[in-house]
Amino acid sequence: MMKILNSITRRIRRLPSAFSSSSLHRTHYTGSLLFNLASFILPALYGTLSKLWVANIDSSMVVLTDAYTYMNTASEAVNEGLPRAAWVIIGDKSSRSLGKRLQLTHTLIAFQSVIGLILSIIFAAAASSFANSFVPEEVRDVSLTYVRITSFTVFSGTLETAVATATRALDKPDIPLAISTVKFAVNIILDFLLISKFHVGSFKPTVNMQGTIQLVCNLVAAFAGLVYFLSSNTWSFKRHTPHDPQEKLRPSFHALKVLLPPGLIFFTESAVRNALYLWLVSTIVALGAIYATAWGVFNTIRWGLIMVPVQALEATALQFIGHNWGDWRKRVDISTRKPQASLKDLRGIVRPAFRSLFIALIFEVPIAIFLTLFGAKPFASYISLGLSLGHLSTETFPLPKLHSELRKLSDELHKGHGFFVIRGVNVDNYTREENAIIYVGISSHIASQRGRQDSKFDGKPADVVLTHVKDLSAGQDKSAIGSPAYTTDRQVFHTDSGDIVSLFCLETALEGGASRIASTWRVYNELARTRPDLIRTLSQNWDVENFANPNKKFTTRPLLYHQKATDTLPERVALQYARRYFVGFGALPRSHDIPPITEAQAEALDALHFLGDKLSVSTNFAKGDMQFINNLAVFHARDAFTDSPTQQRHLLRLWLRDPENAWETPEPLRERWAELYEGVTPDGQVFPLEPYIRSASNKAR
Repeated sequence: MMKILNSITRRIRRLPSAFSSSSLHRTHYTGSLLFNLASFILPALYGTLSKLWVANIDSSMVVLTDAYTYMNTASEAVNEGLPRAAWVIIGDKSSRSLGKRLQLTHTLIAFQSVIGLILSIIFAAAASSFANSFVPEEVRDVSLTYVRITSFTVFSGTLETAVATATRALDKPDIPLAISTVKFAVNIILDFLLISKFHVGSFKPTVNMQGTIQLVCNLVAAFAGLVYFLSSNTWSFKRHTPHDPQEKLRPSFHALKVLLPPGLIFFTESAVRNALYLWLVSTIVALGAIYATAWGVFNTIRWGLIMVPVQALEATALQFIGHNWGDWRKRVDISTRKPQASLKDLRGIVRPAFRSLFIALIFEVPIAIFLTLFGAKPFASYISLGLSLGHLSTETFPLPKLHSELRKLSDELHKGHGFFVIRGVNVDNYTREENAIIYVGISSHIASQRGRQDSKFDGKPADVVLTHVKDLSAGQDKSAIGSPAYTTDRQVFHTDSGDIVSLFCLETALEGGASRIASTWRVYNELARTRPDLIRTLSQNWDVENFANPNKKFTTRPLLYHQKATDTLPERVALQYARRYFVGFGALPRSHDIPPITEAQAEALDALHFLGDKLSVSTNFAKGDMQFINNLAVFHARDAFTDSPTQQRHLLRLWLRDPENAWETPEPLRERWAELYEGVTPDGQVFPLEPYIRSASNKAR
């Protein structure tokens, strides 16, 4: 114990001398470490910032940026083969002249560049296969261009690694710092100008644009570092340093043979290690975008915070281990084929490694403890900007002060008046996506289950759970619109599908567009008092057109359902209908393959609308309001409206279900309810941020 304390005391006493002017030179441990810290921290900082830029473009694309990381990991065996041999070969300044070391450096750079270019071409050609393994399925279709663009960062990476490693072995850590500085500065400037929230121009930034910027900056930085090395070392050596005229500086096969034996050892170890790592990554990616994003965030924390000092300490230790190795090799005579090193010799050679280990433990252990206790979760949340919208729930969108009140509102929907309105959201303070997150997050406390409103998006299968109610007749072919929801026309009284229909008002109309609701129970009582024959008509089977499914033209079911009281449930009346399913609308008239409605059915539909209008109340729907309606107990309508170029009525819509409070689904509706709610997973949910005509209302589907 006393020996350990004495050793620590001696090290502390040496600290002042460690920071003397001479020790800060790049040829000394402290100076080299400072250069390496600066050169490693800039790429790590940009790696974090690039995720934030992409998250601002599209948070679901954050996981795509990790394809760049995995691609460079796949090529890491090349970057850890011959370049690691540089520490003991090029770093040997005792038994090799500077001219020979420069020739070895040129050979290393040339060989690595050729291999890197070949790998880039292979990755670009195999972009589809690479995406299948390392890009989550949710974003795979849009990833091929990004993968092809970033594949050539492998070439820039091998060139940069070769220059950086060799120059560190030559005691020139200012060159890797120059590479990192150029890369970081140009990346930040171009990202800020082209893809940040404050970018110039009116174009919309894309993740492919970020990938292109990254590629260009990597290439510029790598070649800038190469030119800096050649001008400050090679050309300077040839002009100003006395040397043997016979000493060649050009890359040679002989120099490559010197690098290959130790390089192959490092290459083999790295290939096995990185193959296992990529197998782990491909398994994680197969689990979906959420797990892949979480893994990417973990790596950002690890490489951005934890590993920067470790990388700098490792590079510094390897630099001086290489020098010590060269000194020892010279002492024992380089002509000795199999020299024997004593334990004392080994301690002297690896002393820089123990020094780096000691410093790493001092700094890394407290950081790890801090992250474990306080920092990991907030940092991860900040980097990933939360989970996808499909994972919004009471757990991921906690509202501790409002949760109990929102649960009471669910009770009000199912056991009380059947509707309510939440007011006070200032939608102008938030982006479209942020408003959607607020809406979906709040609604998850009222009803946790979101229903499928469309099974296709952009022509592909999808579970669309958020849709838009907006006039699209001006910008679309009006002959394709088959629902008044996408026009300025009046919508007569109707119900949607599902237990709960919710609307969130992003903007009101210039004039009109009032939302009206009426109680199914009150209309039922009025019909029972005045026209009981219409109750019988509504309770009989109707042929209900199915616009969304061309293979099943219609279903046959009643529109009105009476549920008798039980020991645990009260008597209930439920209504489920929309007039357009019996008479058509716009581009989707009633099919000739379905029998027309009878006069009694037409009269029943008219009575529903007449009594709904007579007994209705207006919710005075305002901007920022969220309206929730029990879709079985309350039906609704909308007045016609007029928009202006600057003020256009725009609502977001959710179909919800609260399993805890849900009414029993009438038997004829269970198949439809299964289509809405079954098989909708968090990862599969789609939340379009721009309005479109859903399939059931689109003739061009």
